[in-house]
Parts: sequence; structure tokens; C-alpha cells
Amino acid sequence: MTKVLFICHGNICRSPMAEFVMKDLVDKAGLSDQFEIASAATSTEEIGNPVYPPARRKLAEHGISCEGKTARQMTRRDYETYDYLIAMDHNNLRNMARFVGGDPEHKVSLLMDHTRRPGDVADPWYTGDFEATWQDVLEGCTALLEELRGQENFMTERYCEGERFADLSFAEETFEDCDFTDCVFADCSFTKCELDHTTLNECKFVRCEITGLRSTHSSVQSLDFEDCRLNEIEWAPLMSNGAFPDPIHTLKECSLKYNTFTEMNFNRFNFSDGNEIVGSMFAKCEMQLANFKGVELHETEFYQCDLRKADFRDAAGYRVDILGSRLKDAKFSLPEAVNLLADLKIKLS
Repeated sequence: MTKVLFICHGNICRSPMAEFVMKDLVDKAGLSDQFEIASAATSTEEIGNPVYPPARRKLAEHGISCEGKTARQMTRRDYETYDYLIAMDHNNLRNMARFVGGDPEHKVSLLMDHTRRPGDVADPWYTGDFEATWQDVLEGCTALLEELRGQENFMTERYCEGERFADLSFAEETFEDCDFTDCVFADCSFTKCELDHTTLNECKFVRCEITGLRSTHSSVQSLDFEDCRLNEIEWAPLMSNGAFPDPIHTLKECSLKYNTFTEMNFNRFNFSDGNEIVGSMFAKCEMQLANFKGVELHETEFYQCDLRKADFRDAAGYRVDILGSRLKDAKFSLPEAVNLLADLKIKLS
């Protein structure tokens, strides 16, 4: 059951319009049993009053009834009860702060931010233009429902090929017995999620954030990442057994922080395409001819890696296990090359 609460100042115009438009859309989609939808106010000004007559008439023009609806003020418990708290404008967001605090569970958003026209829903209380408000509300609710249905499909589908998933956010979810092939994930967030007997094969991630991904008997193969933030991931458990491709195919303009790569094949891999790698560890990896040229490698270490002919020119902030790694014909720049000599207790004067 997905629970949605729409919020405006008085709960007599915009938020009840959104409530009943969303209920109508959900009903027409045959999903009424999967949603709980309501609305509330941030103020006490209209508590107990029915929907404002012009708003009620605008809904009626489209065959939508709001009979029996009266205004109520939101409470702190609403934040615990509802999965999504959707405000009509920025003033609503500010007024909601006393109920939701810092929004630690990322449940709060603006309705129009789910559309291609982010911003505020037109306020008819001041303009008298209920048609403009209707258009905003309809567009916002339609986009929100599409987003929620996409998220639901992502959670329930077992096999997806060539699908596109956008604007999804998951925290501590387990994806079990799923197979995603040649899919695109755009503007998605995965926080401390787990793959359980799941495969990701030749998928692309764009503007995504993945933190603390875990794996149980799963495999990740040939993924492309562009403009992504990859944090606190241990990649070895994501590798397939046998002669299969490694998890990462390409990295472009990505930020990798506190990742661990163990016994992976990065031969001829290009890390220099606008990436930064911070606080990470490469251990016992094959990295012949790998390109790190100009990459920010702050506090990143290379332990017992095969770095023959790797290019570290103009890279900065890294450490290499000189005694345990293979470095023949690797390329380094000053001053990092001098720092490498320190591990051999060689001093230059």
C-alpha cells in the first residue's frame, strides 16, 4: 500500500484538488486497492470547512466528486504514516518544517517537481484562475502516478530487458531473483540495498547515486556509469563466477568514494574520463595499460596490483605498494614519483 498526502496552506483548494484528481487517476488505472490518498493543511485557518466552491465546481466539470471532504491540519504523525508528502508550493514546504523537521526519510517534495516544469502549483486563492490550477494539478498527479507505478514495476518485475527506469529512490531494499538486461537507470538512488540472486547485465546508470550496495549470490556484468556517485561499495562480491565480464564496463564523470576493488580485471581501462576516486582500495587487480592520467586519486591505494604500462601522469593523491606491485613501464609524474620512492626509503637531495 502506497500512502500519499497532499499539502497546501488551507486544505480547501489545491491540496484537495490534488487528492481527488489522484484518486480518480488511480481508480481509472485499476489501482485503488494499492493506494491511500489524502490531503491536509499547514495552517488552522480553514479546519472543518468544505472544499472551496470554485475548486469543487472545477473538479465536477471533469466528473470528480469531493463530497464530504473537510479541511484538516497535518500532524507530526502524518510523517510517520505516509510514504510521500507532496506540497503545492515552497511556502508549504517551509511551513511543513515544524511537522517534519529535516525530512530524514526524504518523503517530502513539490508536486510540480515530478513534472518537466518544476516549481509551484498556481494558487487560485490569489489569481481566481482555477483552470490554471487544474492543469498544474492534473499534470503533477499524472507524472507522480507514472513515477510511482514505475517504482512498483521495478520492485515486482522479475525479468526486464531494454526498460528505462527514472527518478526512483530506494533505501535498504532487497531485490530478489531479478534479471535486468540492457536497462537504463536515470536519476535513481539506491542506499544500502541488497541484490539477492539477482543479475544486472549490460545496464547503464546515468546521474545515479549508489551507496553501500551488497550482494548475495548475485552477479553484475558490464555496467556503464555516467555522472554517477558510487559510494562504499565492495565490488568483488558482485562479480560473476567463471569467464564473465567484470562489473564495470565504463566510468564517465563519476565520483567514487570509499570503494574496494579486489582481484578485478581493469586491463586497458580508462579511468581518466572526468572521474575522481577518493579513499578507495585496488587490491590484487590486473591493471596493465590502465589510464589514470589526470585523475584525482586522493587517499586511494594500490596493493599488489599489476600496473605494467599503466599511466599515472598528472594523477594525484594515490599510494602504490611498490614492493608488491608490478610497475614495469608504468608512467608517473612529479611530485608523485618522488613520493613512491619514499616507500623504498630512498631520499632525494
